[in-house]
Amino acid sequence: MNQEKSNKQYDTIIADCKKEFIKKNKKYGNSLDSYDAMGVLSKVFIKLYRIASIQEAGEYKVEGEPIEKELPGIINYCLFGITVANQIASGIRVCYSSDALFQEYDQAAASTRNLFQKKNHDYGEAWRQLSISYMTQECLVKYNRMLTMYAGLKFKPENRQELQKEFIEVFSDICNYCIFCCIRISEGANAMV
Repeated sequence: MNQEKSNKQYDTIIADCKKEFIKKNKKYGNSLDSYDAMGVLSKVFIKLYRIASIQEAGEYKVEGEPIEKELPGIINYCLFGITVANQIASGIRVCYSSDALFQEYDQAAASTRNLFQKKNHDYGEAWRQLSISYMTQECLVKYNRMLTMYAGLKFKPENRQELQKEFIEVFSDICNYCIFCCIRISEGANAMV
């Protein structure tokens, strides 16, 4: 597969997600500032769990909210989560203006894209052979690993840098898996399988 094509698909999805992020920011303001990194990861979990439940049941009941609609929300939560996680080591929480938040979003998207390109090179686009349900399961595994690490590290200030690194890694990986899902679905993959 052509990695240049994958890069363009990736960029299109991020651009669409950012439009949605800006739209929600205009509607709700910076309400996400209330979340710490674990709170953002919990929002990601809720959406991932809904996808897994729909895949298991084989149908969704909430009209107009198929799996495809959940993925951009997860991507946006992950990119926001990276901005929150970047503050863990300092122990100081920054509340951003909308413009500063959008700049942080762009930086998180750029670092996640860089990770995508490196892994895509090394793994030879193996994700194109994976089912949407497998990638959902992989994201849930990453969430559960982070829960375990968080429980062991959260109350020890000397572990802040490690905790920051782990959160960024988990948010980046989940973000990329969701982008893979979006690409696969846009190419005709069944989101239920």
